[in-house]
Amino acid sequence: MDAPCEEGRTRERPVGGSGQDRGSECVCVGAILERAGRVLHVRRAAGREWLPGVWDLPGWHRERAESPEAALVRELTEELDVTALEWRLLATATGESVTLHVYRVPRRSGSPRNAQPKEHDAIAWLSPDQLDGISLADARLHVLILRALEA
Repeated sequence: MDAPCEEGRTRERPVGGSGQDRGSECVCVGAILERAGRVLHVRRAAGREWLPGVWDLPGWHRERAESPEAALVRELTEELDVTALEWRLLATATGESVTLHVYRVPRRSGSPRNAQPKEHDAIAWLSPDQLDGISLADARLHVLILRALEA
């Protein structure tokens, strides 16, 4: 989960931590959308500079002066053409250069579709069993997904 922020994306002080100055971080959001015991994943396109070809949750960088919740709603609209109607912060994972806020999105409108084929070359509803055989952007996602499905 450690990568530089893309140009024009927001960097801020770390959330939580030991209080030591670790510099600025990218602030990202990830969405857990579920259907019939499966969670929607996006596969990062092979041409992406950071983590090409791995499966990830939909979402990504927060824009300047945007709350994580506003970024979540915007990213789901841009990436999947869905509108988040309800969400709950599930976890915040902080790495050296990235803070990721993961939200469970139990209610949404619209049917997910790949609205950003240059960013993602596939989307799929995956069961927890299927996560064992794929490359995830961050290994911690598996635990967060299982926690969301139990809720």
